[in-house]
Amino acid sequence: HAGSHDEEALDLYREALALSTTPEQQRDARWGELVCTAALELPEAHTLLDVLRRTVDTTAVRDQVRLADKQLLVGLRFGVIRHLAESRAATELVDRTDDPFVRCSFRTVHGWALALSAHYDEALLTTQALLHDASEHRVDLSLPYALAVHAVALAGLRRLDEAIETVDLSLHESKRLHDVTQ
Repeated sequence: HAGSHDEEALDLYREALALSTTPEQQRDARWGELVCTAALELPEAHTLLDVLRRTVDTTAVRDQVRLADKQLLVGLRFGVIRHLAESRAATELVDRTDDPFVRCSFRTVHGWALALSAHYDEALLTTQALLHDASEHRVDLSLPYALAVHAVALAGLRRLDEAIETVDLSLHESKRLHDVTQ
């Protein structure tokens, strides 16, 4: 999925699902499958989200953050921001999950939802935390997306020179990481 090779990643997640031997492995493969089907805007993303919603471990912080992330992600990919309230509630849990990929994914999607909803100050704070987390934990694949959202937030706040510089940084990081979406 990283680098926007979603068709290939979808095949690999489906293979991982077929080879999984534990419920946790199955759920991880399904989360990946969901991300790819949403990125490819396949209608089955909604069904996968419903399956995951029913099987999520509500006592596990990681699952709660993932669910908030993926609900927003599916909505964004299909043109609707429905779960911003749930996502805002999940921001209080993000730092309690020990998985930097889950944290960065959540903050990326949450930041986009905030920016697209014109909550620029909040989007800026979210992307600052995302940039710090991605840099500290070497989740480089998040950097182009973090910088893109950061640029949108800056532009929304009328900080246009900073926004243009940040767009340039985002493009640089995207090229460095061979990510085709930017």
